[in-house]
Amino acid sequence: MPVPAGSAAPPAAAPVRHCTHGRLHLASASLAPDGSALALQVQPLDGWTELWRLDAAGRLQVLPPASDAPGLGAVEAAGWLPARDGAQLLVAREAEAGGRSLRRFEVYAADLAQPLRWAGDPALLGAFQRAADPGWRGLSTLAR
Repeated sequence: MPVPAGSAAPPAAAPVRHCTHGRLHLASASLAPDGSALALQVQPLDGWTELWRLDAAGRLQVLPPASDAPGLGAVEAAGWLPARDGAQLLVAREAEAGGRSLRRFEVYAADLAQPLRWAGDPALLGAFQRAADPGWRGLSTLAR
C-alpha cells in the first residue's frame, strides 16, 4: 500500500523474539513448499533437541521430543507434504522416557496441536513414502 507524502511509513512487522540459550541448528532449516512456515531444530540442553515451527504471521510453535520431563531426545523435520489447507509437516521423534526408548514418525497440520497420523516405522505412513526429504532420509539416524 503506498504511503502518502508527508505521512509516516507504516510500522514494519516486529521481528520474532523467543528467549533461548540453546543452539540453533541452521543447517536443519526447512521451508514449507508454499512458504507458509519454516521448521528449525534448536538444542536448548545437551541431549535434548526441539523442533521450532515459525509461520508467516510470526507465530512460533515448539515441539519437544517427548511430553515427559526433559531427558534424552531429539525431534527432526523429515519433510513437508503439500495439502489444501497448508503444508503438513513430517516429523521424526525419538526420546528416552520412563527407562524406555520411544521412536515415532508423525504427520502434523499447521497447528502442531496433535499429530494427524503416526507410526513407529516411517514405511507405515504414506506421507513419508511420498514426501520425506531425500536429505533427511540420507543423513538422519532416525530414518534408518
